[in-house]
Amino acid sequence: MIEKKLLFVHPDYKLSGIYAKHLGTRFNVDSAHDGLTAIRRFRANPPSIVVSDYELPLLSGISFLRFVRQHPIHQAVPFIFLTTYHDNSEALGLGASDWLDTRNCSPDFLLDRIHKIHQMHAV
Repeated sequence: MIEKKLLFVHPDYKLSGIYAKHLGTRFNVDSAHDGLTAIRRFRANPPSIVVSDYELPLLSGISFLRFVRQHPIHQAVPFIFLTTYHDNSEALGLGASDWLDTRNCSPDFLLDRIHKIHQMHAV
């Protein structure tokens, strides 16, 4: 039985479908395609991990990260950026767990990074 919830946020529906299908073997995956929907989904059903693009419609990925980090009970939720955006300094400074380039990040590699981040949070 899959218990861990993952929120995958990316504006590309095809890419979201590919990753959600692959990640769905290990997680209960919820998807959003813009920042405002991501916040609504996060509030309604808080995930145990977030994977998000940086450049989202309606509300940026960095604004979504700020929303997550401003709530004390969610500050420890791992938040991974999966994006082609190049400047990661602000996101990492706000507590992003990782920064992966969509162009060279396979679903298997993402699963590996998620596993490693969960191990670090368990210690």
